[in-house]
Amino acid sequence: MNKRKKFCVLGQDVTVEYSENPLVDETNRQLAGFFDIKKNHIVIHDETDKDTMKTLIHELVHALIYRSGVAQIITVEAQEILCESLSHFIYENFDMRRQKRK
Repeated sequence: MNKRKKFCVLGQDVTVEYSENPLVDETNRQLAGFFDIKKNHIVIHDETDKDTMKTLIHELVHALIYRSGVAQIITVEAQEILCESLSHFIYENFDMRRQKRK
């Protein structure tokens, strides 16, 4: 998988770091990835290509939500639902799977 290290989200660069080490939050909960709002930085636990791509898309949607101001008007739970739904939709429908469609 081509691992891009920078994306432009609504005119602002968001950097990406791929970590082979498991990621955990402050409560020791395991994470697939996270978006650091203050640094405009995404960290992804680099597993399979499929999981890494889906997590990257999920975190980029978080960046988009924050950059657009939508995060100010929807709950954290709604943000997670939106990010997860869009990451699956994009991955499944925009040929991110690297296999031929029938």
